Amino acid sequence: MIRIRFEEREKIGLQYILESLHGCSPFGSERIRRLRFYAPEERAELETELYNVDRAAKAAGELKETYDKVMIALCQIKDIRGSLRRCRELETPDHVELFEIKGYLQRLETIIPLFEQIRAVTDFHGLAFHDPSPALAILDPDNTRSRGFYIPDSATPRLREIRQAKKQLEEQLFHAQTDAEKENLRMQRTRLCAEEDSEETKVRRAMGAALAPLADGLLEDAETLGRLDFIIQKALFAVRYGGVRPEITETELIDLAQRELWPSSTRMQTPYDFEEERLTKAFMELPLKRRQVMELLFLADLSETETAKRLNCSLQYVRNQRCIALKKLRSRLMEGGDDE
Repeated sequence: MIRIRFEEREKIGLQYILESLHGCSPFGSERIRRLRFYAPEERAELETELYNVDRAAKAAGELKETYDKVMIALCQIKDIRGSLRRCRELETPDHVELFEIKGYLQRLETIIPLFEQIRAVTDFHGLAFHDPSPALAILDPDNTRSRGFYIPDSATPRLREIRQAKKQLEEQLFHAQTDAEKENLRMQRTRLCAEEDSEETKVRRAMGAALAPLADGLLEDAETLGRLDFIIQKALFAVRYGGVRPEITETELIDLAQRELWPSSTRMQTPYDFEEERLTKAFMELPLKRRQVMELLFLADLSETETAKRLNCSLQYVRNQRCIALKKLRSRLMEGGDDE
């Protein structure tokens, strides 16, 4: 696979773009972080992507409010791909995994109508979502539409019996008078709780098995969400800097390892050139730990998980430091930016 060194990305302004793009969803952020080049045989895919970004950019004014709503929903989505793969392999998902999958499906359900509004204007190619209703029906059989996840009493007759008996025991325990009576009721309640947990495990296993045939489609939807997120981010960047759709040519190949794209006397200045000095100064003002996080993420091209392992800290700490650093750098770059 073709790779460009950091110095070369910096020289052509690509590094500035990469540092300016911020995915709203974990899927979009991953696409930006693991950006790759299209191979010659992937020209059709590249043409589709350029078409979609161009259409999204041209409709940015008309669809601004819709883009904002989509991005807000994307920010609320968690990466549930690992849980979906576990379901596909017929492993039993835990309570938290089912809660997160349900939340993902509900937000996907919110995004799809917004996406249809966007597609009606942009006529996006190669982007489509599966209907999340069948999967939601598995996780919310009573159609409560609640944000939380709860296995209802109606899941199995045995679960209903256990919970009714447990409720009666708790009522008796509340009115118990002697310590011996209370202790006996507590022991009975403990046994019922164990039976309830066992029955809920069976229900969770059945839910995971029911989700298994739908897992591939839901994983494809996660990929599509990442593409939509990335397209919107690129379109907004293009609008901000007056970007235009590039033309693909087969008449000239450039070896980045052997030559500059432009002679030093005529090389086109990029937004990165104008801001390089202020960015460098602002970066050096960051605390050491924060600089280390940014260097590993953006210079060494490590993932957030790999960075956390390298620095022996939590994943959340890496995310917090990245967020704080980017806000600080963006603030410094924007100082006086409108006057230049």
